Amino acid sequence: SRLGDAMKVPAVARLQTDGRAAPFAHQGLTSRILVGIRVRAGQSVGETLKAVVADLEARAHFRLERAVGYQEVPETKDLAVVAVGEVPILELSRVMAHPDVLKVLPAPGRDSESSVPRQPSKRVGDLKPGAEPARFIFFVERRAPLLIVATLMLLLLPIGGRALRWLNVFSPYRR
Repeated sequence: SRLGDAMKVPAVARLQTDGRAAPFAHQGLTSRILVGIRVRAGQSVGETLKAVVADLEARAHFRLERAVGYQEVPETKDLAVVAVGEVPILELSRVMAHPDVLKVLPAPGRDSESSVPRQPSKRVGDLKPGAEPARFIFFVERRAPLLIVATLMLLLLPIGGRALRWLNVFSPYRR
């Protein structure tokens, strides 16, 4: 850090800071989300959407992609505008805490454009049809390696018991 570097300089006898934290620079890990925004009865949909999105941009660095549609909120005269946007992962709680946000869900589709890097891997669907044992082994290898260990132990116990009995032939203390 720059503060640590300044403290190491022999000519610096004392440092003073104002105590405020520096603004956090987001490192690019974002999530595409669907946001349900409440529009109270009698209010303009466009104005409410602009005001809430502006507030979310200021509080949580939310970026609106587009408004998808709207629907009535059950048992009220309010509307819920459904919008798609992007938000830094660390700011999701601020979006959910906003008083006019009804619901937040992950946005479907466009996974390839996510900012979280993905590791290339085989998929079970990439295997040839009719290769059910291979599919099962692939699934177990990826999702439950402990199952492989338990299966091998169960298979080796009877073989191990027979092998130990056979090795008793060489024991001088045999009955």
